[in-house]
Amino acid sequence: MPQNLTSKYHQHKKLGLCVNCDNRARPGKLRCERCAETQRRWRKAHNDETLEKSRAWRADYYRRTRSQRIAEGLCIRCGHAAEDGLRTCKKCNAYSRNWAKKNPERAKELERASRSMSTLRSERKAKVFQHYGDSCACCGESEPLFLTIDHIQNDGAQHRKQINARNGTDIYRWIVLHDFPVGLQTLCRNCNWGKHANGGICPHKSLISPP
Repeated sequence: MPQNLTSKYHQHKKLGLCVNCDNRARPGKLRCERCAETQRRWRKAHNDETLEKSRAWRADYYRRTRSQRIAEGLCIRCGHAAEDGLRTCKKCNAYSRNWAKKNPERAKELERASRSMSTLRSERKAKVFQHYGDSCACCGESEPLFLTIDHIQNDGAQHRKQINARNGTDIYRWIVLHDFPVGLQTLCRNCNWGKHANGGICPHKSLISPP
């Protein structure tokens, strides 16, 4: 979302106005009744596939915006200059602290949820390597920090794009949800990268000389 639209969104939200127009928002909501009804009609008129594409586009847009702001040293929330060593600006940090003081119970819930998600991700990753093997299928490396999941048919990029996977966490979640499909294996990072650089075959097995 462009910076001017982001500022307008937060300004309207703070003033209790509809984030889509200048009318008064419904109590506890972001939109007025008219805009909410328009949104409901749009959702009803579009099928699940269109909605999924829309969600994927928004996720990709926010991901790219976040990465760009981090690279430029800007606040990931509002786009202003971030504080040294942080990813948010002074104003957003102050807002977060004040919000936590005013909503201590909710802040604790979010902190617990964050810790729970971290535990869930670790458990999910452990299940994946427990299924596909806890050592590299090529060289036998067993250090967990070196291990990755490899697509045997060298179609990893296509698969990640197909399922909109941003990182390893998304891959692990997809694998567990789809009951550990075939076509994957455990490789160490060295063998995985070597396989990619050597035309789909790890150099340990066959070295293809570069042209």
